[in-house]
Formats: sequence, C-alpha cells, structure tokens
Amino acid sequence: MKKVIVISAHPDDETLGAGGALLKHLANGDEVYWLIVTNVFEHQGFSKARVDSRQEEINAVAKAFGFKKIFNLNYPTMTLSSSSLIKMVPEISKVFL
Repeated sequence: MKKVIVISAHPDDETLGAGGALLKHLANGDEVYWLIVTNVFEHQGFSKARVDSRQEEINAVAKAFGFKKIFNLNYPTMTLSSSSLIKMVPEISKVFL
C-alpha cells in the first residue's frame, strides 16, 4: 500500500488534474490524502451561504473519493503569488511529517 497526496490550489483541481490517477490509487487500496491550499471567506466578499456550501462541496468530494484525510492551508482564494511560497512551502512540508 502506498500513501498518496494530491495538492490542489482550489477544490476541483484534484479532480480535473489528477482524478483518474486518484481513482487508480484508490482502486489499488492506497491511502489518498488531499491538501487544499485556498479557501473562501466572508471578509473577501463571499456570502456565508457560499462559504458554507463550498465546505459542503469539499466534504462531498472527499467522501466520494474516499480520501483518508483533508488538509487545509486556508490561503484566501485568488491571492496566491510567488511571495506566498515563502510561508506556504514549510506549511506543506509539515503535512509530510
């Protein structure tokens, strides 16, 4: 059994970019984890309903795939830049410990 992690900037990137590979790993009995880099927040102008529905969508996708665990870095969506990497890389590294 392998341990596999898919890292997606936004929810849906995991399915669009690696969905087939994830399904293959799951079919092989591998443990699959999901790390989501961004999130949406009300202070960004998203409604509470949208913030809540996004989390419901994430939970539904996680259940459908059968991810062992989800990690969230909670960077505000649409704000990633090369300057984010200085903080982000160590946060991603912690997931692997």
